Amino acid sequence: THEVGRRRFLTGKPPTGLQARGSSAATWLAAHYGGQERIPNLAIQVESYNRDQPNYATGLAVNNAGDLLRALRPAEPVMASRISQQINARLTDAALCPRGRRSPIWQAAESSRKKSAEMVTGGYADAFDFRSQAPEVQALRSFYGFPRFDTSSPAVQGAMAVQAITTGISRCVSISASAGLDTHFDDWQRDQGPRQAQGFAVVSRIIEDLARRPYGDGGESWLDRTVIVGFSEFSRTALLNVRG
Repeated sequence: THEVGRRRFLTGKPPTGLQARGSSAATWLAAHYGGQERIPNLAIQVESYNRDQPNYATGLAVNNAGDLLRALRPAEPVMASRISQQINARLTDAALCPRGRRSPIWQAAESSRKKSAEMVTGGYADAFDFRSQAPEVQALRSFYGFPRFDTSSPAVQGAMAVQAITTGISRCVSISASAGLDTHFDDWQRDQGPRQAQGFAVVSRIIEDLARRPYGDGGESWLDRTVIVGFSEFSRTALLNVRG
C-alpha cells in the first residue's frame, strides 16, 4: 500500500502492518544537529515519527502557513506580564527541585515549555505571513507563483521551507511537493503529468531561491549548505494497467 511504502521511505524501516517502526530521517537529523533552532524539525503536510530520538527532535506538524503562524504568535487572551512571570517562575522552580530533576517526563515537559515560549515570543511569524503586502513578501509570492490567500499549495510549502531554513528557524524541513500522484482511472491522462510538473517546478524554485540567497560572507549560497532529498512511495511501471 502507499502507506507502507511512504513510511518505509520516511523511516528506513519496513512498517509493522501500517505502523511505522522507526523515527523519520528528518527526526534523526534534527537530533544530530541538536535543539538550538526554534523548530528543529518542521513537517509540512508530511507524516513525522519519533520512536527513539530526543523530544526536541519531534517534528512540528502543520498543514499550511496559517497553522505555523498560530504556533508562532501568542494567542488571545494574553496574560498580564506580572502573572506570566509568576507562573513561569513557579514552573521553573518545580522543574529544578529534586523531584523534578529525577523525572525524565518532567524535564521533557519543561524543555518543551521553554521551546514553546521561545517560538511565540521570538518574532518569527513574519517570515511566514504570506498574506502581507510587504514588498519582500509580494516578491516571494511572485517568485513561487502563488496568490496572496493561498496558504497550503506545494508552492507555498516550498516558500515555507526556504524561509524556515534561511532565517535560522529550522534545519530540517519536510514538504509535500505535489498535489497527489495516485491516479488510477481517467485522471491518469488528465492529472498525472500536470501534478508531476507542479512538483518539479516547486523543487526548481526551491533550488533557485537557495542559490540566490547568500550564506554568510564567504561567497557561498544557501544551496551550497543545503541537502535536498526527494522521494515517492510508488511509481508507474512500463506497462500500464488494463484501463490503459
